[in-house]
Amino acid sequence: MIWQEIEKELERRKLPELLLFPDGSKVKSAEDWEKRKGQIREILFREFAGFSPAFPVVTKGEVGVRDENAYGGKAVREKILLSFRTPFNAFAFSFELFVPKRGEKGKKPLFLYLGFTQTPADGPGEEIIDNGFALAHISYQEIAPDKNDSFANGLGTFCTRNPYDSWGKLGMWAYGASRAADYLCGRPELDAGRMAVMGHSRLGKAALLCGAMDERFSLTVSNDSGAGGAALFRGKCGERISDLTGNACAHWFCGNFASYAGREEELPFDQHFLLALTAPRYLYVASASEDSWADPMSEFLSCAAASPVFEICGSQRGDAVEAAKGQVASAVAEAAKSRGASAVAEAAKSQVASAAAEAAKSRGASAVAEAAKSQGASAAAEVAGSRGESSAAEAVRSQGVSAADENAVGQHKSSASEACVTQYPCRGLVLEGAAWEGGMPFLIEKGLELPVKPLHEGHIGYHLRQGTHHLGREDWQHVMEFRRKHEI
Repeated sequence: MIWQEIEKELERRKLPELLLFPDGSKVKSAEDWEKRKGQIREILFREFAGFSPAFPVVTKGEVGVRDENAYGGKAVREKILLSFRTPFNAFAFSFELFVPKRGEKGKKPLFLYLGFTQTPADGPGEEIIDNGFALAHISYQEIAPDKNDSFANGLGTFCTRNPYDSWGKLGMWAYGASRAADYLCGRPELDAGRMAVMGHSRLGKAALLCGAMDERFSLTVSNDSGAGGAALFRGKCGERISDLTGNACAHWFCGNFASYAGREEELPFDQHFLLALTAPRYLYVASASEDSWADPMSEFLSCAAASPVFEICGSQRGDAVEAAKGQVASAVAEAAKSRGASAVAEAAKSQVASAAAEAAKSRGASAVAEAAKSQGASAAAEVAGSRGESSAAEAVRSQGVSAADENAVGQHKSSASEACVTQYPCRGLVLEGAAWEGGMPFLIEKGLELPVKPLHEGHIGYHLRQGTHHLGREDWQHVMEFRRKHEI
């Protein structure tokens, strides 16, 4: 019922087709999406963000200041001067890196945070360290000043521009974050496969652009990014394109974008295009209930509209596949070999339901089934696939385990089935009914409600915080919970 209402609203907004090639053919596979993704990037560069220069061959970083006692001795703080070549000359800016001393052994997952200040004063840096994450904090003004200065300062002075499709400041801030990633990927104490880029408000827009274009980031986090960020333009309340391009914000975008002021319905894209470019990696969008200027409903609907891409792409990291292999298949198949039919039933009770349910939440039942099949555990696969009691029993029989407790197998398939019952046929945004229970629902339009609890099960995470436009500790905590859940 929830998804039916969402789909009705998306149809009403008449969004451009995300999974349709210009010739009218449909995107049907991950390979197709790779081709379509290139077309979408071209559109976004030309009409929205502007084209960025090619990535430099070499990015260099020098540690200028090192403090072994940051946050009361919990972390090592370094101030790093980063430099790289541009078409005209070398450009340099500095940022701070905090690496926890304690916690789990091995390489640390990282937050790369685009911030408004020189130091992490506007974020709970110590809590991030306490949770075992490293933090790279970049002041966006170091990359390019946030003013309409005709690009006479910062990174904008190091490249040729035209008034139509050359990059704006959002692109420059995103580009600077990627150059920091060049350096951070080479730090031996950091896990280059578990980097997240994050920003708030206008820097949430920049973080989305960075994560969409730079596939080294396993997670992209946008907080209250609104228009030009996570929110759809079509049907949006609050800030519109005319607000973005008619005042001091015009320098954030390329020149072509201003031509769509008052003509949002004529855009050849909408912001679900930008969100979808993170697939099959992870995306987290946070909204504020009282932030009508950003319009949380349009941010949520954008996540929903981007979500079908994940059905096509699947999970790049294969978290659920590994869970199915390690827990479902080995437990059930091994039991069948060594202990006979009754052990299979017990294994199904204790292992299949919980493992398949978890996997089904994050990847969907079909992926679990395929993973289990690949391990020779068809019975567990069919249970996880939620095909019903008789199908599960038949699958057990087909493996020669005729004496198995078929009723137990059939009964315990319900965990996986229930995990999928509110799931849209995609692996992006997974809706749980409980997310709408408790607290006051936020009725926006036509009876459509936003969830009052975080949605953390799918590859797209969403959280609606009660309050106004800001980034607080609660937001960071939810993002860290999402990262721990998905091990990213």
